[in-house]
Amino acid sequence: MSCILVAYASTHGQTRKIAELIAAQLRLAGHEVDLADAAVELPPVEDYDAVVVGSRVQFGAHARPIVDYIRDNRDELAAIPSYFFSVSMSAVSAAADPEGYLEKLFTITGWRPRAAIAFAGGLPYRSYNFLLRFVMKRINRHHGGDAADTSRDHEYTDWSAVGRFAADIARDLAPLEADEQRPDIAADNAIRHARRTIALPR
Repeated sequence: MSCILVAYASTHGQTRKIAELIAAQLRLAGHEVDLADAAVELPPVEDYDAVVVGSRVQFGAHARPIVDYIRDNRDELAAIPSYFFSVSMSAVSAAADPEGYLEKLFTITGWRPRAAIAFAGGLPYRSYNFLLRFVMKRINRHHGGDAADTSRDHEYTDWSAVGRFAADIARDLAPLEADEQRPDIAADNAIRHARRTIALPR
């Protein structure tokens, strides 16, 4: 069993829902998973065997707390299996890297995760103010979306793709599971588990 951190930044809740599904799928695969919101606090990378990071894209940029977390922990992330998912309306186009958001993030942080993917998000029009509703409607139209009705919310996330991403992570971590049977690694994991139990808010 690996100890995995799923860290995310979400503005209107869609990225949080995606992070929750990934965490749930990894737990079903037998892993211990902590879910952490960048708006609250993100725990130390060194407390985990693997880390999954996710962020919404708003006005062309990933969330600053996530960018800073990656930059500040680049070496620690590079030392363990790490993964990234991006959530934006630009991903409705099904491009592998819509608008180059992924490559831009990896360039400015110097981090290269084992796997990265872009998921389409949602348009919670009812929670937007007038200006944001107008801007998001134009972005949606630009990328071929059909959410012209701003009186209701729209969701574009491919949940099957989210599930496949989580399953791919679980498969990628399988060799790590074998190593964890070694007594020295098992002892280290027990210490980290105790430290996380104390540090994480309940």
